[in-house]
Amino acid sequence: MPRSSVPALFHFLIALVTVLALGTLLTGPAYSTVHPAAKPTAKAAAVTTVVIEGSPAAFIPQSVTIRAGDSVRWLNNDNDDHTTTSDTGLWNVFLPPGTSVLRTFPTPGTFRYHCDIHPDMTGTITVL
Repeated sequence: MPRSSVPALFHFLIALVTVLALGTLLTGPAYSTVHPAAKPTAKAAAVTTVVIEGSPAAFIPQSVTIRAGDSVRWLNNDNDDHTTTSDTGLWNVFLPPGTSVLRTFPTPGTFRYHCDIHPDMTGTITVL
């Protein structure tokens, strides 16, 4: 078919598609799937559980290492009353059977503790 007989609409559509294609190549797609890098977030504080149980009762594990800002939860799974008591007087908490307490350690250091009721029960928290 001679070029002169092609309808004007066909030429218009070819020109339109060409312009749109060139525009997309030069400017990119109308939408972007590229996301800016996520901002780093602070690591969520961790909780380490120390269970009171056994015969004789003990803090299990006896020693834990955590990071500053993390917490320790003492859980009394024993049938007797116990305490978690800092050797330096920073805390002293009574724990009847089936109860727990959570303490956050904001600064590095070594924290030794014991049970006031059962002095042979001892433990250590190391905070990095």
